[in-house]
Amino acid sequence: MLIDRLLEIDNIYSLENEFFIQKNIKPTRLSTWDCSREFLDLINKNIVIPSDIDFITYKYSYNIEKSIHNCILKKLGGNSNCRLIFMQNNTISIVNIVNFLKLNKKKNIAIVNPAYFSIRECLNSFGLKPYEISANYENNHFSLPNTEELLKYDVIWITSPFFSIGQYFDKKDILKIKTLINNGVLVIGDESYASHGSELIRNFSGHKNFISIYSPHKSICINGIKFSVVITHKDFLDFFETWEDVFAGNLLSSNVYAIYHYLSKNFELCELTVKQYLSTMRLHIVNILEKYPCIAYDKNTNGNLLSLFFPHISSSYMKSKSFLRQMIFQTATSVIPGYLNGIDGSSGFNFRINLCLANKDYFYSLNRLLFYLCQKKY
Repeated sequence: MLIDRLLEIDNIYSLENEFFIQKNIKPTRLSTWDCSREFLDLINKNIVIPSDIDFITYKYSYNIEKSIHNCILKKLGGNSNCRLIFMQNNTISIVNIVNFLKLNKKKNIAIVNPAYFSIRECLNSFGLKPYEISANYENNHFSLPNTEELLKYDVIWITSPFFSIGQYFDKKDILKIKTLINNGVLVIGDESYASHGSELIRNFSGHKNFISIYSPHKSICINGIKFSVVITHKDFLDFFETWEDVFAGNLLSSNVYAIYHYLSKNFELCELTVKQYLSTMRLHIVNILEKYPCIAYDKNTNGNLLSLFFPHISSSYMKSKSFLRQMIFQTATSVIPGYLNGIDGSSGFNFRINLCLANKDYFYSLNRLLFYLCQKKY
């Protein structure tokens, strides 16, 4: 069985290729997970990876020094009741958590969208068939559904910041989560994009009903070397370390490098450098967006992803191949529609932009696309 989301992205790529064949230029991509040449040069100029690490011997989470475990746990906001398990990447972390849910007979599971597509696919592949519920969207702001609705489920899977949005949970949502876990609902927090200091675990560290995923390098747009950790209550450590051998195997050298890099002063330098870069790119992009009052977006987001909404255009056009083809051919610009990131149709046509892709050509393309879409009458 093929996965619909990947097929839909392939359809967009086929339209891009059709444009390239006819025009002999590639359309500018605004949404993908890549980075611009300028961003890559900046990171390569600043990053220093620890070099005195054994890359021959098998490394598993359980034979990484306990002092390293404790330092990373503390940095992410965990307490003495927490334990962490190192994984190669977030997908592996998701698989191991889904296995935990399966073997602990958790069945009434809901994903709050927008969320990463592999969560749903992984749950389905384990036979858990999740419900999908949409976050509330009002005044350009996303929030969790009401507590009464969420209490219907045994497990709630959330993403912080909201996937492809860059918006973190506010105090009201944190209170909702506290109510859930205190009433026996298991909350899974995918915080792989969370920036330092914004981790939800700082609000309910050590609670048995909160399991979370982190990948600090992802928050600063570094994906070539990275690691993922699952943080859970200490009672579940043996379970995850045992099953990690089945669903993950040993850590890679790049994971080990990233673990030590995360605790280094150089990571802090890279983090600051990326934040300053993204702040500059965001300023340029906001200056462009402010020229188009037809666009809705949350001005209080941060990170490299920002979603743009066009309430005057029906969300049905996100799935229209002819509409997307015309858009690409008229603007030489391509996007990934928001429904592929789990954003429902109540907010109109929408897509995300990736600030790590931004450069002069990107700004021109974005401006061209916005002008085109804001002229549309649907």
